[in-house]
Amino acid sequence: MTISRAEVTTSLQRRRRWSQDEKEQLVAASLKPGASVSEVARVACQPAVQVAQRALQAR
Repeated sequence: MTISRAEVTTSLQRRRRWSQDEKEQLVAASLKPGASVSEVARVACQPAVQVAQRALQAR
């Protein structure tokens, strides 16, 4: 078997960077009546702890 092409990743960034607008949208979604912080975080692929902390700070 011969490898004809290889991809080299040189980025040191391992974490997703969230813009302020994205954070505000997640907080707003978590503060809606009946919303679950865990569900909002799961949909956004983000730890629930981070969403909950931002929601508490927004109150």
